[in-house]
Amino acid sequence: MKPYFNFNRKEKIGVVALSTLILLLTVVLNVGYSTYVPDPFDVDESKLEYLVLNDESPEDHFENQNNNVVITDFDPNKIGIEDWINLGFSEKQAASIVKYRESYGPFKKKEDIKKLYVVSDEKFAELEGHIIIESTDKHQKNKTIEAPVEELTPMVLVELNQATKEELVSLQGIGDYYADRIINYRSKLGGFVDFEQIQEMSIRDEAKSAIVELTSIDVAKVQKTNINTATKDELKKVPYSNWLAVATILKFRDKQSITDLDFLTPEEMSPQDKAKFQFYIEF
Repeated sequence: MKPYFNFNRKEKIGVVALSTLILLLTVVLNVGYSTYVPDPFDVDESKLEYLVLNDESPEDHFENQNNNVVITDFDPNKIGIEDWINLGFSEKQAASIVKYRESYGPFKKKEDIKKLYVVSDEKFAELEGHIIIESTDKHQKNKTIEAPVEELTPMVLVELNQATKEELVSLQGIGDYYADRIINYRSKLGGFVDFEQIQEMSIRDEAKSAIVELTSIDVAKVQKTNINTATKDELKKVPYSNWLAVATILKFRDKQSITDLDFLTPEEMSPQDKAKFQFYIEF
């Protein structure tokens, strides 16, 4: 080993110079250097997939709610538009609440009020202690004898089966993404026949409430299939049909023309599906 480490004077000077240069470069390159740790809040928004429901801030939707009102106990299933206005809501907000109640039936618990798009968390906290809801069964029994609610100015509702994307986006709580999903689902169905179909969509509860409160449905706009002339494949594409019901329809119409759906048993098509299926066919 000794011959390998036996340097002459020039070689020793070269080794020392090289070592000094390496040490110097090491110090220079590491001055001011620190390990890079990504900032968790430094996010490239262009790479995110996110949904903006509305360009407005949530507070903008509740700016008309008057919190300086005297609130007494009330049953949300019995009061009308003017009463909601007296509770601090704008006329449009009050009309939306009444429409939601009429579309989805009576409120069953206080939390149902909180789900309404036009009711802010602060407003619900103000109302919560005064909300008294009677039994829904009792409410249904008395519903036929209650005095009709006198509306003030009728709301201009967007018709859901003909609404354009721009009209849907104009609704509170509906952005571009949800508007596209609504239109695509409407095309798949051939049109909406009731607001329960909105519940079948994977969208936020706030958006569902906005649709119920701010739109109307004209079943006459639904695309229909003639049950007496449609092919098997066409019948299969009708919303809420199934292979057993289609087979029964084909067999029945071989004997006579179909004029109603009474021949379909609950085993072949449930009453719930039949109630919706009938809007998508014609005889």
